[in-house]
Amino acid sequence: MWKNYLKIAFRNLWNTKFYSLINIFGLAIGIACCIMIVLYILDEVSYDKHFKHSERIYRTTNEVSFGGNYSHYAVTPAPMASALVEDYPYVEVAGRFRTWGDYLVKVNEDDQNVKEKEVVFADSSIFNVFSIPFIQGDANKVLKEPYTVVISESVAKNYFNTTDVVGKHLIFDNENKYRIDGVIEDLPENTHFDFNIYLSLLERGESKSDHWLSNNFHTYFRLKEGVDVKKFESQIREDLLYKYIGPQITNLLGTTYDDLEAQGNFLKYHIQPLEDIHLYSEVGIELGQNGDIKYVYIFITVAIIILLIACINFINLSTSRSIKRSKEVGIRKTLGSQKRQLVIQFLVESLMISFFALIIGLIIVEITLPLFNHSFDKHIVSDYFHRPILSGILIFILILTGLVAGSYPALRLSSYKPVDVLKGIKITGKGSFTLRNFLVVGQFAISIILIIGTLVIVGQLNYIQNKKLGFEKDRVLIIKDVWGLNDQAKVFKKKVNDLANVEYTSLTSFLPVEGYARSDNMHWRNGVNPDPQTSVSMQTWWTDGDYFNTLGLEIISGRAFDTNKPADSATVLLNESAIDMFGFEGDPVGQYIHTFAYDDEKGQVDKENILAYKVIGVVKNFHFNSMKQTITALGIFNGENYGTLMVKMKSDDYKNTLSNIKKLWSGFTKNQPFQYSFLDDDFESMYVAEQRVKSLMLVFSGLAIFVACLGLFGLSAFTAEKRFKEIGVRKVMGAETNQVVVMLLSGFMKLVFVAYIIGVPIAWFAMKRWLEDFAYKTEISPKIILLALVPALIIALVTVSFQSIKAALSDPVKALRTE
Repeated sequence: MWKNYLKIAFRNLWNTKFYSLINIFGLAIGIACCIMIVLYILDEVSYDKHFKHSERIYRTTNEVSFGGNYSHYAVTPAPMASALVEDYPYVEVAGRFRTWGDYLVKVNEDDQNVKEKEVVFADSSIFNVFSIPFIQGDANKVLKEPYTVVISESVAKNYFNTTDVVGKHLIFDNENKYRIDGVIEDLPENTHFDFNIYLSLLERGESKSDHWLSNNFHTYFRLKEGVDVKKFESQIREDLLYKYIGPQITNLLGTTYDDLEAQGNFLKYHIQPLEDIHLYSEVGIELGQNGDIKYVYIFITVAIIILLIACINFINLSTSRSIKRSKEVGIRKTLGSQKRQLVIQFLVESLMISFFALIIGLIIVEITLPLFNHSFDKHIVSDYFHRPILSGILIFILILTGLVAGSYPALRLSSYKPVDVLKGIKITGKGSFTLRNFLVVGQFAISIILIIGTLVIVGQLNYIQNKKLGFEKDRVLIIKDVWGLNDQAKVFKKKVNDLANVEYTSLTSFLPVEGYARSDNMHWRNGVNPDPQTSVSMQTWWTDGDYFNTLGLEIISGRAFDTNKPADSATVLLNESAIDMFGFEGDPVGQYIHTFAYDDEKGQVDKENILAYKVIGVVKNFHFNSMKQTITALGIFNGENYGTLMVKMKSDDYKNTLSNIKKLWSGFTKNQPFQYSFLDDDFESMYVAEQRVKSLMLVFSGLAIFVACLGLFGLSAFTAEKRFKEIGVRKVMGAETNQVVVMLLSGFMKLVFVAYIIGVPIAWFAMKRWLEDFAYKTEISPKIILLALVPALIIALVTVSFQSIKAALSDPVKALRTE
């Protein structure tokens, strides 16, 4: 019986090759897109789940509103980890990370340095929080002493060509020698941090600090089983505030935390599940680039949409051809076939098409997956047979597409009455015609939604790239690790400044793009006490006097630093946001702001040491964070900070300028690599996630439209075929070719307009929600809405025109010969 079903199904597919190929190819593209998105989503939701007891590991975050500024960071105070372990018996273990930038690493004094970015200071307990397997060494004994280090397998092989390196040493930043305590396995790609080198925190004085008003440490901990997480979070929030933070606030500001809260300020500690960090975290100062659950939902929707469009094609073509197969159904029923058998027969055909489409879809995935990985910095593998969940999804897709696409045609075909069919009573298919119209409208409404969505995303990214930032990002070269030149940094700067194509240079670590140094501190204006009503929490940057010219910053009042004036060592320029928040009386230029000195060794402010800075200028607001954030208060202070050298070039002659700077660099240091980037590239890197979404939307929107066109092409072919005799009669009665073409096109064009009316409000609402993530955003203009109609009409017109013109040019004699 089943063999017969398969034989008949294959014969029917072969006899209608044109429509079968449209169905198979359309479904194959839909399935390939769906599988690709499934692979991407499975990778995204797998982050950090490879750690043992990952469901019981959490991290603390710090949410603060103070002095008019709001922040929510992934860093918390130094004593947080010890307080969690000592005060709460249901915390099994806690550990900290402390990032401190990149490091230059080598084995021997005379070796060439290698720049290592994945370096972090860590507690020894961190390896008990995270179950990272050790190849060499003991997780319970590492990092117990200052100047010890744990390295990954790849780092060990890179420097020593072996993992048997415990007891050997590495030199960091040309001066500190660290003993290797252990070697761990390389972390999987699906981890929210990617450190390869772990330095002992014991060497840093701030790690022993009991100061709760400074936040620099990423703190992780593991809870015992059965703990009520919400209750625990509420408990630590209140306990820590009143046991540790409250007394320190009173000591520093002379007020209580309750008084601060009554004035609208607050400080809250949150605990965040490890497994939620990659997709659900929206805090600052992360350890790496996270994903976004919103984009996962977007791609799930896109996958369903494309698969749905492909299924709609199948239903449309199958129901439109059902009239052709009505006699077959009538004969089968007359010969004794039951409705159930007919339904099975047509479902077998549908599942066979789905099976062929799945095979082709898998081939498409295997061909395109390397390109996808390269484009989106992923390391996804298909590995269908070793991943039960993936195999299950493939089987589900096969059955779903087969049943969804085949059920309605199967039920409709099997419902024809054999007496009516064999008597020659015409099967009009009126109900299916209404359904086909509905499905075509649905297809194009979806396509229009995708077109508008893509246009808005492209428009927002163009808005970001072209918006006046308040600084010049073009032709600005960033030379990294200039601090390694020590007292020769200024000499190097002068040499670079003397090059023919160099306009300005500036030494600083603080740049107006994410990924560089950031520091915020509390300040207050002269004549007031440091309390929440008068204090301003603002970004504190240290630069030289050439910073403003190099970046093209506009000083709207006052002047920049003068390196020849010793008095300028204690001066500051404030941006407009800071001026507004300080509330100066009269001209701010010439007035003073104050702050507590910070003790780096102890990791806390020194209440007895108050610093004063004279305001010598006001800088026009400029963007120094992502466009998702508003411009906050910023103070630019005069001070030596030699992390990078910014070089503003006169022209686009990058090649020769870089070559000349590299020669100068090699004359200043023998074993330090020359590392650089361009400011405009660093700016673009802040929007990598949005760029990837744009690329995926362009690709998947194009594919969705292509699949819709395949269905429309097949449907128009069948419509022209069905109306072949009508066209012949019209032409005999004097109808012109263009009139016939317009007649055939008009029906489809009406459907496109209906789809447009339905799709526009849905797209507008969805993209309005997406734009809410940005503080500075473009508008969804009528131009974008109207622009979406043009490609939809053109695509439908081109797709249908071929079959319409072909039918209109046909010989009417052939059409009427059978009458």
